[in-house]
Amino acid sequence: MASANSTRMSGDINRRTLLAAAPAALAAAPASALCVIDPADTPVMRLFREWEAHTKIVISACDDHDMPEDEFEELSQRQTDIEDEIARIPPQNLRDFAAKMFARSTGGKMDLPREEDCPGLWAGVRDLIG
Repeated sequence: MASANSTRMSGDINRRTLLAAAPAALAAAPASALCVIDPADTPVMRLFREWEAHTKIVISACDDHDMPEDEFEELSQRQTDIEDEIARIPPQNLRDFAAKMFARSTGGKMDLPREEDCPGLWAGVRDLIG
């Protein structure tokens, strides 16, 4: 499991400012995307859809300058918890693998964790390789 500090960034940039700069396309996804559940989805993809919906909430919270920092941190921690859950589930196919990488890197905005910080992620990669 990643440490609590794994999402912290140095300098004046923190997760809140990073997510506030997220592409408008991610933040402006249709509301129907928040509740789409495909029964054929794998466990990874079901969690990934939850992560996408929660990420939209976190990005929206970035714009809420009246939100207390502790409430924002709680939202952000839930996003990290979902990412950790996704990382622990073995990918069943390449789509799962792509979803895991996307979520774990916050859509490519953060570095991927080292193996010792997130062994489930890299074990799944090794299993896909064979």
